[in-house]
Amino acid sequence: MRILIMESGSFKTIGGAAKDTYHLFKYLRRNLHGAQADLYADFSKFTGEKLGYVARKELFKRKYDAILMNSIRDSSVAGEYIRATGIRPFTLYTDRGDIMTSYSKSPAKRLASFYARIPPFSSNAELFERKAHSMQSSNSAQLKRLRNFLSKSYALNLFRSMRSWLDCYVATTPLQAELAGAFFAGTGVKVEYLPRAPHAQFRRLGARKSFHGGLFVGRLEESQKNVSFMIRGIAEVLKARPDLSKSELLRIAGEGPDSAVYASLVHKLGLERNVKFLGFNGDDHLPGIYNNAGFFVATSNWESPGRAIIEAMACGIPILMRDRINSPIRTKPLRMLVEDGKSGFIYHDMKDFVPKFIRMYEDRRRSEAMGRYASRYVGRELSLERLYRSYMELIISASKSNQRAR
Repeated sequence: MRILIMESGSFKTIGGAAKDTYHLFKYLRRNLHGAQADLYADFSKFTGEKLGYVARKELFKRKYDAILMNSIRDSSVAGEYIRATGIRPFTLYTDRGDIMTSYSKSPAKRLASFYARIPPFSSNAELFERKAHSMQSSNSAQLKRLRNFLSKSYALNLFRSMRSWLDCYVATTPLQAELAGAFFAGTGVKVEYLPRAPHAQFRRLGARKSFHGGLFVGRLEESQKNVSFMIRGIAEVLKARPDLSKSELLRIAGEGPDSAVYASLVHKLGLERNVKFLGFNGDDHLPGIYNNAGFFVATSNWESPGRAIIEAMACGIPILMRDRINSPIRTKPLRMLVEDGKSGFIYHDMKDFVPKFIRMYEDRRRSEAMGRYASRYVGRELSLERLYRSYMELIISASKSNQRAR
């Protein structure tokens, strides 16, 4: 049995979804006996190893029994593979980018997606992303909004096209699973709910903190992560509390297409003393960075839910989170990822963000108590072993079904 595990959503930086893909790949290689696993992503920049990397030109020469997609961009290549080779592998898509919710809640983008198949972009997701990125890198806010709209519309076009050949849709939230049931009704696509979970190294270390401010970890890309909001939020915090002007209040760990834009904004607002950029950090260093922070700041426009948020909670730091990205992790009974006042604070807008940021920074006893609660909560609710075993069982089940069909 040969499996292809895909990750083509991020071509320049490794984010939470890409790390999920990488670790799932390693797990399946270790535990799915008698199977060969290939990886359609070059992680050598981050790991130093090729680890089964298959380039596009080699892809169509191989016969795969299963394809696991982890980005909506993967569907472009997987669909092309099926058409070009005539092979019909078991296809599974994990909705880490919350494309299902976006499809359901955005009629304008859904309508635009019908017209998004403009050659040569329709068959080359990477080319489309490069073209769209050139608009995102512009200083024009209007161009960035246009890029975001076009990119989402194109993604929804790819998503809709999967209905004709996808075998299994994996939701990362109960809401996704509910919406998927209606979206794929009558198509024969199986819907599974598998929540994200932290890796073993992300845990409370019990080290004494030297930094009590907010931490962001993730890809520096404005259309999703909305990092400019938290930078401007620090400026608003200093207006409310000028006595904190000499304090380090925010650390930003990560890299991405808008790194220079954020550095420029920090300089423009005179926040060099208050906001520090840590650059890219691998999994070996991240647990220490999480454990040394007072709390995690999540200002994204969408998450499903974010890998970094779960890692931070596992490491015992509370979350200051935007209300629209707080996802349920189960519904019976209802449990949200972040419980307001227990594992962090939920904010609604800038007026709400500022006092809650100050409170988490200054009330360290309360923040530490919320962090302990967050760590216990994630450990109880989310299991990595259960998650990866579920993927393996789906593949084994599909393999047995294919053998019976033959």
